[in-house]
Amino acid sequence: MRSRTLVLALLAGAVLATQLFAQANGDKRPLTIADYQLWRTISSSRISADGRWAAWGYSRERSDDVVYIKSLDGTTEHVLSPATGVQLSGDGQWAAYFVDPPFAEAEKLRRDGEDVSRDAELMNLASGEKLTWGDVTTFEFAEGSSHFFVKKRQPNEDSDHDGTDLILRNLEEGYEELIGSVDEAEFNEAGTLFAYSVDAADRDGNGLYYVNLGTGSRRALDNAKQRYTELTWSEDGRGIAVLRGEIPEKKTERANALIAFVGMDEESPQGHVFDPSENQGLREGSVISEKDGLMWSEDLGTIFVGTKAQQDELEDWPEDGLPLADVNIWHWADDRIQSAQQRQASQDQDRTYIAAVHLGDEQLVHLADEYMRSIELTRDGRWGIGQDETNYVSDWRPDVADYYRVDTGTGDRVRVLEGHLRTLGLSPNGEHFLYWKEGDVWDYVIAADQHRNLTVSAPVNFTNEEYDRFGEKPPYGFAGWSDDGNSVLLYGRYDLWLQPLDGEAARVLTGGRGAADEIRFRYVPAASDERSIDLSDPLLLHAYGEWTKKEGFFRLNGEDLTELIWEDKKFSIPQKAEDADRYLFTVQSWEDFPDLWTSEGDFAERERVSNANPQSDE
Repeated sequence: MRSRTLVLALLAGAVLATQLFAQANGDKRPLTIADYQLWRTISSSRISADGRWAAWGYSRERSDDVVYIKSLDGTTEHVLSPATGVQLSGDGQWAAYFVDPPFAEAEKLRRDGEDVSRDAELMNLASGEKLTWGDVTTFEFAEGSSHFFVKKRQPNEDSDHDGTDLILRNLEEGYEELIGSVDEAEFNEAGTLFAYSVDAADRDGNGLYYVNLGTGSRRALDNAKQRYTELTWSEDGRGIAVLRGEIPEKKTERANALIAFVGMDEESPQGHVFDPSENQGLREGSVISEKDGLMWSEDLGTIFVGTKAQQDELEDWPEDGLPLADVNIWHWADDRIQSAQQRQASQDQDRTYIAAVHLGDEQLVHLADEYMRSIELTRDGRWGIGQDETNYVSDWRPDVADYYRVDTGTGDRVRVLEGHLRTLGLSPNGEHFLYWKEGDVWDYVIAADQHRNLTVSAPVNFTNEEYDRFGEKPPYGFAGWSDDGNSVLLYGRYDLWLQPLDGEAARVLTGGRGAADEIRFRYVPAASDERSIDLSDPLLLHAYGEWTKKEGFFRLNGEDLTELIWEDKKFSIPQKAEDADRYLFTVQSWEDFPDLWTSEGDFAERERVSNANPQSDE
């Protein structure tokens, strides 16, 4: 009886609390089960480079996805459904996106084992005019927005070639051309050149080609009746590389040659062919593998490739033979438990080991092996930092490893750290490697093979004392490298600090405001691909009150820290328009859904952009 009375009292209290909450919130009606499927989430938000357009996706359970594009300077809106994957051109004049089948239709196709194809649409944002291409797998804008391409799907999964039709459209002049049997395609970084590989039926016309987008001229760089894969531009767009090869008879791995061209911005690019059968360095029984990508060094003198052991093809099991045994064999001394080995089997089979191909002397230098599988390379390609965890593999211990400096010219290794846990990465100029050791940030000067404790004399503890898990406590974090290459920016518990690489004491950039008011300041990068921080420019900082739970943004200009916005709200890390002082971000509270908002760089006024769930106001 007593327990029944208690239950009734609790229920009555819950009802009363609900009524009081409803009254406090303008008598909003309670949610019903039918309301659940109305709730939408926002994804893939972006702001155009000129800051005039915002685009995002709406999605909800078992419904058609929606692409929403909105003018931030006017009233124009474009609502597209079912659609996904919106991209905006750099000049803010165009949008491209996939047009998907309706959800119910796509679900039925998948259930019946049928392919679900989708179209691509290109829209003029000012006029709303659209162009549509059917059965498309990918599309891309050139930097500068002069051109755009869409690539069709290969409908025949059993085809002996992967090439399909590609449409290259000149956005400035309004015409397009059809290029057949294209396998891979990509604009260079500057948007001045377009390269593609051809993989046609019977290998007819296979090769590497490029188009000068300024003149419209097209030419072949290399042709052979082989596969061309892993097309890769250098970062500056002046070099291009690809792998060319075939699988030898009764083997499993493709035997590739490396084809590279430098001086693509010149009238006659210089070609290089590294064929392992004719050049030095590749281990016997290995191939250059297409199962890893290519990477250029900054000076275009070296290309990093993946190598892999060649394997014999297994003979077909005779149909009249004994059935194949389905047995998993393990050993107590294996470095991974059996379930992990099974889950990672395909990854292990496709594993490659990085090597450097030096174009000048046509030499290949092996860098990684089965013991040192992972190597982080400097941007200039001169050095690598390799990680060997062979002696420390464990299912429960911390993931420590030995670290080595690797000379990419010779493959020679020098051990840098033994049984080490935490590293902070390479500097953009390739001269420094930072790591965390016993509560301090250390700098390894790569070329000199010297270690320096940077924070030993710092007036603040960079150790995250709030870390309450097993093992070594980490630092609060690393914000980035200064543009001049002389300093790094580190996080204390609250403030942002500048630590010189010469070992001088760190100095606080935020004036101690963080520690005084218990506000955590964290740097907001000016661009997603930012490599270093220009300290001569004002820095945008995200702020979070440790106890007030307030959030907002501050501007750090030299030693002047200015509050821009500080509210009882939660702000996402804002996206900045590349060529304008405008930001796109979400704002939410306990009652407000995280809709998109926009503001100028001073955050003085913000304007709501999206309204994902208007039913929440009911």
